[in-house]
Amino acid sequence: MKSEAKRWASIAFSIFISSMLTSISFAQDQPMGDIARQARAEKSAAPHAAKTLTDEDFAPQPVSEKDDPGEVVAKGARAFAADTQHSCTSQATNNSGSGSLSETLIELDGPGAAHMLNRQTGNHARVFEAIILADFWYDRWDAGPWLKNVGRVHPDVLDAVHHVPEALTMGGGSKDLRLAGRDVVGGVPTFLYEMQPHPGQVPSRDTTLKIWVGINDGLPRRFQLRSADNTHNPPVINDETTTCSYGRVPEIKAPI
Repeated sequence: MKSEAKRWASIAFSIFISSMLTSISFAQDQPMGDIARQARAEKSAAPHAAKTLTDEDFAPQPVSEKDDPGEVVAKGARAFAADTQHSCTSQATNNSGSGSLSETLIELDGPGAAHMLNRQTGNHARVFEAIILADFWYDRWDAGPWLKNVGRVHPDVLDAVHHVPEALTMGGGSKDLRLAGRDVVGGVPTFLYEMQPHPGQVPSRDTTLKIWVGINDGLPRRFQLRSADNTHNPPVINDETTTCSYGRVPEIKAPI
């Protein structure tokens, strides 16, 4: 049972992190997950005053044009982490060589039920799906038969499903984030925030972070992390875009 739990945890965790953090790596390219983590490390190393969080900091709340962009995104990230009823679709692309595409769907139906679906194309084309319930979880590859795993869900699995994407932690609290305008995502009015982080001060790499936050609830509706490596001709471009909606999702239940 322990080996099975570890096997599943490794699969779920690696697939989720691969898609949500755009960890697409090539021999000459720095993975975007590394770029995001490096930028976050540089930001966290800067001096800042500690803040005591209250329940209000985790609840959806309206935002205005006068609010500090970094604080808006930080609050949105906390509200995202606390929310238990949402659906997020993520698409990660890379144009190196023959290119690659990874699509991931994450659905939460309360604190005890989650659904994950990941599709990979290219040389490693696979489809992975998982359903996580209170004391059981199920997984399958390429629309094959479901495998039921009995016992307590491994902590790494829960962390994978409820992980706050790097794009939000990267922009949250940043003084470089700016309000770029208004937009509509899935019928929801949003403020669009942008920044161009330069982790490691690499002049040959252009990185752009965009985050769309709901005006009426402060929840992150879309976030995009895009990096262009100009040492190649044409430039190697990594792009990760995730769109989220909030509220009830289709009921998640045991598949067998």
